[in-house]
Amino acid sequence: LNFRVARIMRRLSDLCHGLWRPVTFVAKEDGEPVIRLMLAQRLIEDMDTSAPSYQQFLGQLRDKVNRGSF
Repeated sequence: LNFRVARIMRRLSDLCHGLWRPVTFVAKEDGEPVIRLMLAQRLIEDMDTSAPSYQQFLGQLRDKVNRGSF
């Protein structure tokens, strides 16, 4: 798993061209709590007013599945 994650990270880095490359962190779900908290505080959700939020999308999907129109 470590090899596969490292390969994905290398590939993402190779795709970034230009003067800077974004810094990428990988944190295990059961990893160090301080690191997880630090990363969680920096997460942002892209806002697109024309698209539903993730929670709205899940609600719409649930409604469609319950109605059988999916």
